[in-house]
Amino acid sequence: MRKLPYLLLLIIAAAIVSDFGKSCGIRAENKTAPATVAPPEYISPTPGKFPIIAWNPYYVKRTPTRLDFQRLISCGFNSTLLNVGFEDLYPLIPKIKDLDVSLILNLSWFSDNYKDSICYQLMKQLRSYVNSHAHPGLLAGYLVKDEPILKQIDNVKSIHNAVTAADPAALAWVNLLGEPTNNFMSNEGARSNFSDSQNQRDLVKEYLSTFCDAVNPMVLSYDFYPIKQVSADSLEIYFNDFFYDLALYAHTSKARGIPFWAFCETANYIYRNPESPEIYPQRPIATEEYLRFEAFNALALGAQGIVYWSYAMQDPNENGYYQSAVVDKNGNPGPSWNAVKQINKEIKEHSDVFLGATLEGYMFVGNQYRRPSEIIRIPGPTANGKFSVSRYSGKGALVSRLSNKGKTYIVIVNQDPVKRSTLRFGYQVKLDTCMPMDTMAIPSIINPGHNGLNPIALRDSIPRLVSVTRHVTLEPSQYIIYQIPDSTK
Repeated sequence: MRKLPYLLLLIIAAAIVSDFGKSCGIRAENKTAPATVAPPEYISPTPGKFPIIAWNPYYVKRTPTRLDFQRLISCGFNSTLLNVGFEDLYPLIPKIKDLDVSLILNLSWFSDNYKDSICYQLMKQLRSYVNSHAHPGLLAGYLVKDEPILKQIDNVKSIHNAVTAADPAALAWVNLLGEPTNNFMSNEGARSNFSDSQNQRDLVKEYLSTFCDAVNPMVLSYDFYPIKQVSADSLEIYFNDFFYDLALYAHTSKARGIPFWAFCETANYIYRNPESPEIYPQRPIATEEYLRFEAFNALALGAQGIVYWSYAMQDPNENGYYQSAVVDKNGNPGPSWNAVKQINKEIKEHSDVFLGATLEGYMFVGNQYRRPSEIIRIPGPTANGKFSVSRYSGKGALVSRLSNKGKTYIVIVNQDPVKRSTLRFGYQVKLDTCMPMDTMAIPSIINPGHNGLNPIALRDSIPRLVSVTRHVTLEPSQYIIYQIPDSTK
């Protein structure tokens, strides 16, 4: 794709500021209202780095090697979730104690079968072993429970409290369902259109609110995979549900002061018995476009961690089986390896934008699918007539404003992972000062091999009042990040 004209980029970046204006408070509906108890301090599994987490770093039925973790690091991951028992974890620790990766232990099996008092004792012993045989940061946290249903939350709370009491310097994490529980893991593997129903949306909000009130977590997390392959040449994408969940968690995160994480799908997974000749529907092989869609829409709304399910191939289970993952059972790269590595590279390149960012406002440009009105946006001051952005063709874009360490960024992400979107920018800007652009971070999909643009300035010869309309085409999942210079805030 050709580079966008420098002047157009600068004027759009400056004009967007007038639409978002100053930072504003959240309009939180009653089911995502702020909690009465302050959340605990967030403990990152990767201090000083943006968490990029691989679920299952190796095939669990073979003995892991140091090479498994070196290869995982080379793919861009800095943390990983282990689905193993204590007997497998202890011999692993000395093998990888000096590698630049942290471990999160999945305790879901433990939460389902043991009491919190036993959990406390075992966590204390595990922490003592890690501190004696490695460094404390190697064991960064615990997944207390994956996808608890509503009736399990009281038990999750007990185990969660035992974990934090036994190892207060580590992360305690619960990953939630991304849809109403009565639709979870249907035989077709489809994520039903729950956001079309007010009743179903209320179930999701009530589930999230009940969890937050009971557990008082240090991080919010959920998984929802919006892309389903229904035949060899046909995709179904749950746009409504995907953006509804993202907005709901962004709102709840802001209202309660709790960071949130989101998931990307990297398992080519089939919802059928391995003996069945049918392979559709399935979760498709991950591409750069699919992963960029899932990751950067979440990052634009302030997500503070990205988790990939699943990194390594595993055996079939009661729901279906894997065709591929990022690596196979022997740890060799699979068909999505390069795509995952590229997206991880892009996340790291922009970690100064996203790590620790505060979501100040956002809006959806375009209305090609219905979004429930209660969480359409965290509103900022309305446009003052000098700037407008609208969909010209395609789905449109998510436009957000993030603040981070005294800097302000505008992030624009195409809402479609398979087709282009063209936006129409209209603006009337008074250019009465020279406005340098400190940074305009353009990802490689826009400008291959180029990591940024040099500072530029508007010359005195440019008219002081510019009224113009421009069209900007974004490739599938394409994003643009602008840093707003101080003089235009």
